[in-house]
Amino acid sequence: MKRIFPIALVAIFLVSCATAPIMVKVQSSKSSTIALEQLNLASTMIGPLFQPDLPLIDAASFNGKTNKIADVIMDEEERMIEEFKYILTSTLKGHLSSSVKTIGEFDGASIEPYQVEKGLKVDNKNFPVVFFSEGDLNIADLGKGKNVNKIFKNDEGIKDRVREIAQALDISNVAVSYNRLGIVGVGAFGSFGMISLESYLFIYDSQGDLLINIKGWTKPEQISGKNSNEYVIQLHKFEGLADEISRKLNEYIQNS
Repeated sequence: MKRIFPIALVAIFLVSCATAPIMVKVQSSKSSTIALEQLNLASTMIGPLFQPDLPLIDAASFNGKTNKIADVIMDEEERMIEEFKYILTSTLKGHLSSSVKTIGEFDGASIEPYQVEKGLKVDNKNFPVVFFSEGDLNIADLGKGKNVNKIFKNDEGIKDRVREIAQALDISNVAVSYNRLGIVGVGAFGSFGMISLESYLFIYDSQGDLLINIKGWTKPEQISGKNSNEYVIQLHKFEGLADEISRKLNEYIQNS
């Protein structure tokens, strides 16, 4: 009989996603809708695949299978990063009453120190790169690319960086999109894993305070872990994920 061992929130994920292919959760700093005449998308990223640490033996066994094909997975992520940006921008424009601008539409020499050509190295042994859409901005200390809350919610340095960018470009907000594959559960001795595609959208005001953060994730699916195509299939679910995130964001902003 197959057993599955929960890690943080996996039980909630599996129950919540039993009937819904995509789930979205929103946190807003305001009790009412937020005035947002224009949304400024500063970066779209694909971060390292999330790998569980526990249960120790089971996670290690499954992660070993993933690590053997890490290069293939990262190659596909690098190939798809521009597509992710195009999809997200298109769906935001399709659902928001606010206008949407990407960083490439601005001309600001003072933001060049924040620009990333294609990717940044992070302290992650098996998935050592966060891929950026070319020319997008990095506003955070990415660390290992694992603890999303620590990176984008609790990094005090973000305030200064966002404030400088907003001032240089004369904009009222800065938005970043962070995406990744995640293993949210493993079977006994790593016999199988549960995989999901996660997408986060963080919107900061011009002072670097977090206005809205949205997390969306696809229904976890069982994989063997050995076949790179199992991971690639999840990446191709981003269009539906971006669409649901855009729809939900529209509920939290005022019509222009």
